[in-house]
Amino acid sequence: MACFGLLVRDIVKYGTIGTMTYRAVLFSQFVNTLDIILAILKVTRSPVLPAVMQAASRFASLYVLWECYAYNVKSAVMVLAWIIADTTRYMFYLYPSDLCKSLRYTLFIGLYPVGFLMEMLLLWEWFRNFKAYTAVGLLLIWPVGFYFMYTHMLRQRRRIFALDTSNNRKK
Repeated sequence: MACFGLLVRDIVKYGTIGTMTYRAVLFSQFVNTLDIILAILKVTRSPVLPAVMQAASRFASLYVLWECYAYNVKSAVMVLAWIIADTTRYMFYLYPSDLCKSLRYTLFIGLYPVGFLMEMLLLWEWFRNFKAYTAVGLLLIWPVGFYFMYTHMLRQRRRIFALDTSNNRKK
């Protein structure tokens, strides 16, 4: 939530992301790597591959953001999508209520494509400004990763809501 407050302050005051917000988001992404460790240790039911893919894509995006100094509306929208997605995910983990579950498995439908589009635009900006040919490779594999992550979440959503439906029928 601190990242959200910093982001709102920066957007209102500067119209973009400031260095302090960038550092807070970077720190929060380091903390999110715990998702990978918890998945490996089977503390959570999360699969390891999606956790690794999400962490890798976010760190790559943050590297590009830092490399390009692309503190602009695209980066602010990307970070806002991440913050909302992460907040709803962790709220669901902490408070597995029907409301938190609905938010977790519904908001991603819009947030993932927005985050993906902003990540792609930042990669393109990186390539265009710096002729960083690594960006071309990332631009080619990013849609594959997005497809995997998005369809994974859609399957999760169907499964979660199907369980709700079957549990309601038994009552």
